[in-house]
Amino acid sequence: MTAHRGIETPKTQTAILVVVVALEDTATSSSEIQKTLDTKDTRIANEDAVNAALGVKPIDVSPLAITKDNSSAVQVLLDQRLVDAPKVAIHPSGSNTTSFVSGADIKCYLEETGVKITVHTFNAVTVE
Repeated sequence: MTAHRGIETPKTQTAILVVVVALEDTATSSSEIQKTLDTKDTRIANEDAVNAALGVKPIDVSPLAITKDNSSAVQVLLDQRLVDAPKVAIHPSGSNTTSFVSGADIKCYLEETGVKITVHTFNAVTVE
């Protein structure tokens, strides 16, 4: 459900970590992420960067890993299809636990943390 991508910035600036929150069947290409956020050179964030920003390993990143305390270290790219979903499965604190919430509840939670959110309509992956 989530992906984490670092955005390369000039050497004088700190890289911005982007948490992409989308449905499992969503195509989240680097080029679309770059275009949506008006950035360049996106790449998967390394484990140290993710841990420093969110306090979790990359495999345990979820929207609930973002809190008021760490929201300034990341921004969220949120899939509109997920926001519109009546029920989605998320891993609240690790991949060994699953909870079901509405997409609107996820968005509301993220807004309460103060994290910068960009909502975008991604396309679903097509299987031929």
